[in-house]
Amino acid sequence: MAVNGNQDIQAVKDRLMDYREREREIDNQIERIENLQVKMVSLQSPEMSGMPRPSFSTSDRIGQMLARKDEMERHVKKLINYQESERLWIQGVLSHLKKADERACIQMRYIDVESWPAVASMLFGNNQDFEERKDSYLRRTTHLHGRALQRIAEYLETQKDYQSELV
Repeated sequence: MAVNGNQDIQAVKDRLMDYREREREIDNQIERIENLQVKMVSLQSPEMSGMPRPSFSTSDRIGQMLARKDEMERHVKKLINYQESERLWIQGVLSHLKKADERACIQMRYIDVESWPAVASMLFGNNQDFEERKDSYLRRTTHLHGRALQRIAEYLETQKDYQSELV
């Protein structure tokens, strides 16, 4: 089964990169929620300086913050649920790759959100010449990644053909 060139491979890579980017978004949103919680706690703590308090009600401000926090938490929950279904899809597709290193490369790069040097180290770090040939192993890792993307695109193409035969 021939893959539609680089277009299908790019589509696979884009979907994996979207997964990676959503992981970052979830982390950022959780950090925002934690910062908001810190602000709410600081508003609730008693004023020890003896300085006059502002005229607005602290409880009004905390109420607004709670509403914003609830909204942010609902959004994060939706992102996490979607991310879980995408992770299951990725793992399902990866289960069809025959080579363990190809599966590991994609898992580490996208699911574990690792850098290229970290992926190379995890894959080849036990080789005796790894330290002297880090650049070579890094290139080998990116080639492995490219082959894995191609194999994923080929697998998905066979699934399209299978689906069209069912219709």
